Amino acid sequence: MEKKAKIMDSAIKLFSEKGYLATSIQDIASDCKISKGSFYKFFDSKEDLFIQVLDYNLQKMMVEAGKVDLLKSLSPRDKLIKKIQIEMENFLENQVFIKMLTTDLPIKESKEVFYSRVKRRLMNWHKDCLVQAYGSNIQPYIWDYVVILEGMMKEYLDLLIFGQKNFSIKVAVDFIVDRLDALVEAGCSVKPVLTPDMMREYEEAESVFVSREEQLNALLDQLGERIAMGEMPDSERKKFISAAQLLAEEIRKENARDFLIDALMSYIKKNKDLEESVSLIQDFLNRNEKDGERNHG
Repeated sequence: MEKKAKIMDSAIKLFSEKGYLATSIQDIASDCKISKGSFYKFFDSKEDLFIQVLDYNLQKMMVEAGKVDLLKSLSPRDKLIKKIQIEMENFLENQVFIKMLTTDLPIKESKEVFYSRVKRRLMNWHKDCLVQAYGSNIQPYIWDYVVILEGMMKEYLDLLIFGQKNFSIKVAVDFIVDRLDALVEAGCSVKPVLTPDMMREYEEAESVFVSREEQLNALLDQLGERIAMGEMPDSERKKFISAAQLLAEEIRKENARDFLIDALMSYIKKNKDLEESVSLIQDFLNRNEKDGERNHG
């Protein structure tokens, strides 16, 4: 799907430079050197492209935020902070889409795109993040907490993007999570505003799907980063880099050789700083193997 990603990257660039309405399908096709016919193999229309670009950006953000869950040294609260920070920084980097949703797109189309394809998926993700951070005891009020979280994030982002205020996202995120802590600790003496029945279409919305390949890539990238940053002689680093590359190649093979994977992981684990990354890869492979057995059982 490299060609599809290339089309979306061209669209992101041209939408940023010219705006959604001023960018034609021919502009996008010319920029990535394909025919209009090739464009329609992947997208039904410019509107469909825009919707998929939103999903594409959301997917990339989810993959990046998913790496936080791999950091066993962080507390659930610290993981929540990092995830919110990644999300807000992603919105800031792709603020052209926020501006287009509010100014460039027709109102009807804007609402359909945002609320049907993005909003529900984001709300579900925020719900999962909050439960992971604070536990299942917050379930009766979870949707109200989601709205409070998103409200605070939105207002700070609006001030950064539209109000041109200059403040640190990290400082804003620390404040947001501190206020969430206070809300959760204080509890509630009134009924929740948003009940599960009321939010049923959000509960049943398509969740953000991060593929097996993307999860595996994130784990392998993390291993590579730790090898690159680790304190070791260059000669040893080169050996670990080669072993990690061989491991990645073997894992991705259709008929991967388990004995070779085990041998490579055992070798890399000799370095204590790399042990956690290898264990996460091992857990991931074991989990997927069990899922495969269940699916065929």
